[in-house]
Amino acid sequence: MEWISKSFDKETLSSILKHPETARKNAWWLFTSFFWHKLKEELFQMFYEDEDPELIPDYEEFDIENQTIPNEILETMLQSAAEDFVSAMNNGLAIKINDKPYRVPKSENVSVEILTKEIFRFPDIEAPGDPDVAKIVKACIYEIQDKHFQEGQLSEIGEENKLSRTFFKKLVWLTEKTDDGWERLTDIEAACYVWALQMAKYEGKYVKDVAEAAAKALERINKDVGDFTLEEITDCWIRSYDSAMVSIDTQFSATKMLQWAKDNGQESVVSRISEKSADDYWYIQGLKSFF
Repeated sequence: MEWISKSFDKETLSSILKHPETARKNAWWLFTSFFWHKLKEELFQMFYEDEDPELIPDYEEFDIENQTIPNEILETMLQSAAEDFVSAMNNGLAIKINDKPYRVPKSENVSVEILTKEIFRFPDIEAPGDPDVAKIVKACIYEIQDKHFQEGQLSEIGEENKLSRTFFKKLVWLTEKTDDGWERLTDIEAACYVWALQMAKYEGKYVKDVAEAAAKALERINKDVGDFTLEEITDCWIRSYDSAMVSIDTQFSATKMLQWAKDNGQESVVSRISEKSADDYWYIQGLKSFF
């Protein structure tokens, strides 16, 4: 396996930690969410096990960022979680996050060694007279990806992912929150929305591995929007067809969709939508359209 680890895009990480359902088709992301919540459960119990119930904060509001945990406990927990996760993956079973079951998607690249060594790299803090501890810092959580790109390309793609994710949320808000939103989309924006609806259940899989589903999605686009060839659709993606994974919010490039609209004499209004309104709607309702 050729793979790389890189710092998580902050918005992506925030999404998969707060909303594990968005990680359910990507084994690496799902484990990241799985172990983060195990850490939260462990620390909450450590801090408040003997506390007066009236003084215990709401679990949902409990934040473990910048908290510390003895390295020995962290390593034991990580090893156990990785073994449970890989076992569930190999046997077609589910793991639980916040008491909700998530079936672990198959991936020949996932191993206990990588899960325990490459994702959570919290810094050590020496405590004189006490066991060394690790400081929990989200910035020290790393994303594992197959190595399809050179580092410079990855940086460029990361920036486009951020722009396109925001654009997609605005597009969803416009489509679902306004009476005439669908009519106000450009054709390529409408195609993007239909693709997301049709392909959401394949999130995290390589497009070429679900080619039949992609072909059906294209048929739906041509039925609901207008005639597009596969080449015309993929020309507006962030990544090429051969290396692209299914992604509802970063499949299509915002930059390329805006250029497509300009080239085809159509006006996009998506960028005018309030980012806060789109973001709030996405986490309250928008996600439910796709998962």
